[in-house]
Amino acid sequence: MASEEADSMMGEDWEADDTLSGGDTSSGSIGSSPGTPSGGIREAVDYVLSLVARKEYAESEIREKLLRRWDPRCADEALAYCVAQGYVDNARYASMFVRYRGRNHYGPVRILRELAARGIRGDAADLALEECEVDFGEAALEYARKNFRDGDLSDPAWKGKAFRRMAGRGYTADQIRYALDALKEEISDRDC
Repeated sequence: MASEEADSMMGEDWEADDTLSGGDTSSGSIGSSPGTPSGGIREAVDYVLSLVARKEYAESEIREKLLRRWDPRCADEALAYCVAQGYVDNARYASMFVRYRGRNHYGPVRILRELAARGIRGDAADLALEECEVDFGEAALEYARKNFRDGDLSDPAWKGKAFRRMAGRGYTADQIRYALDALKEEISDRDC
């Protein structure tokens, strides 16, 4: 069933695709060239399609999963095919990841660190952060409201604790200062 779905997604030229068969299409099946593990590249691609049908993955995560089942050559060829076809896309993954983590009260510093751990660095990560709809200053304020509304922000020790906790969530110093100052003002307005 999954193989039939994969065939329809990959189009008519799948069987004759020289890039996946190592150039040998005489046997009529993908991954039948010498040195290919049983199961072959086609099964690796089917496996990737079953993974990405459920959720987005970074290329490095897919490669890790493939290497658990197939040799490096097979894993790399299957991944290259999936990237070329647009089934696996680091830019799309980064964009989704930034939106999700930002909405769950994580700051840009931590998000960039987590993207780097998934193999997405530099321009791709920066672009995803720039294009996201998350206002990190407001997200920091929401987080502060939720976690520190009952504290005494005029106490330097309490404010330091709040600052460290928000820094651990990945907010910048400016975002933290903005959030804590706005929360302190809200609390003083409420108490009047």
